[in-house]
Amino acid sequence: MTEISRPNITPAAPARIAGTESKVLRAGFIPLVDASVLIAAAEFGFAAREGLALELVKDVSWANVRDRLAFRQFDIAHMLSPMPVASMLGLGSNPSPTITPFSLGRGGNAITLSTRLFERMKEVGGISETAGALENARALATVLADLKARGDPSPRLGVTYPFSSHNYEFRYWLAAGGIDPDKDVRLVVVPPPLTSDALAAGAIDGFCVGAPGT
Repeated sequence: MTEISRPNITPAAPARIAGTESKVLRAGFIPLVDASVLIAAAEFGFAAREGLALELVKDVSWANVRDRLAFRQFDIAHMLSPMPVASMLGLGSNPSPTITPFSLGRGGNAITLSTRLFERMKEVGGISETAGALENARALATVLADLKARGDPSPRLGVTYPFSSHNYEFRYWLAAGGIDPDKDVRLVVVPPPLTSDALAAGAIDGFCVGAPGT
C-alpha cells in the first residue's frame, strides 16, 4: 500500500501562478504505477482546480524520499504505508513527525524469483509450473537445504524498504515454507525501479514489489 504523506509542519506559503493565488507543493515520488494518481493530479489539472501547484520530483529510493521529506525538501511525498508509521515511532534513519492524509492503493504486491532459482525448485523440490504459493515456499526450503549441504551461498532476495509490506509479506511467505528469513536467505534493500535490472544481472535471485518502475 502507498500513501501521500507530509511533514507535520506549517504548509508552504502561497505563490502567484497565472494570475491566481496557488499553494506550491514540492511532491516527491518513486516512478511506480501507484504514483499515477499524484502524476495525473498535476498533468490533468486536478490539483490546479483546488488551488494547488504540484512540482513533481522523481526520486530513486524510498530512503531518499523519507530523508527529503524529513529535511523539508519535499512538502508532500508518495510513500509506502508503513514508512510514516515507522517515522512517527522513531524507527529507522531520520525519523520525523509525519501526517498521512490518504491512501492511494491497496495490495498488488507480488513475489518474483529468477528463472534459474525456479528451475532449481522444480528439479530439487519436484513442483509443477502451476504449484501454489505454499508449495513454492516449501520447494524453496528444499533448495536452500541442498545449497547449504553443498556449501553454496544462500539466495539474495530484494525488498523495497525495511519498513514495507513487501518485506513483511516476503518474510511471511518464507516462514510459511519453513524458511528463517533472517538466517536461511539474505534479504537486501533494492529500490523499486532497479529490481528488474538487478534480477537480470544476477545481483539478486528474487524480489517482492508492487510494480517495478522505469
